Amino acid sequence: MAIHKVILALGSNRADRHSQLERAIRLCSDFVDIERLSNAIDTEPLGIETNGVFANQMLLATTSLRLDQLNDSLKTVERRLGRNAANRSVIAIDIDIMQYDSLRLHADDWNRQYINILIAQL
Repeated sequence: MAIHKVILALGSNRADRHSQLERAIRLCSDFVDIERLSNAIDTEPLGIETNGVFANQMLLATTSLRLDQLNDSLKTVERRLGRNAANRSVIAIDIDIMQYDSLRLHADDWNRQYINILIAQL
């Protein structure tokens, strides 16, 4: 069984955003082995219309899941924590795979200052 190294980015702009990150990390630990966590930081929203500040955090982990399986598992966590695609102003939780082994995803996000701050903590 192959083990894959992954970097995940988590974000929420609900009123309980920091608790949402903690809940998401706990649920993700069912299918990834977390090696390191960045600090959670608050950031201004980028690319969406909202008044809510985001809490963002990143984690470095390993998993035996294939990329498609990991993505499906993360979408399940998002739905379980209240993610509603129809409501674009309140993001209950957003979990993105930033890197899967050597494959970098979300190319534009790698240029965001807060992403670089969080990755440096990993």
